Amino acid sequence: MIPAILLGNLVGAIPGFSAANTIIILLPLTLSVDVEVALIFMMALYSASQLGNGIPAILVNIPGTGG
Repeated sequence: MIPAILLGNLVGAIPGFSAANTIIILLPLTLSVDVEVALIFMMALYSASQLGNGIPAILVNIPGTGG
């Protein structure tokens, strides 16, 4: 869960890159692990990337996502 949170914050800080894109790109990483671990990884990744979207919005005053 910790690597997913760190990776989600890092990728979420990229302006214009949504949480859904992060999940789609990193989905192949979940194919080699158990279902429970994969779901926890994806939930942590989604939540952390939503949190990371606020970083450019606050620091640079530009929208974190397209929406």
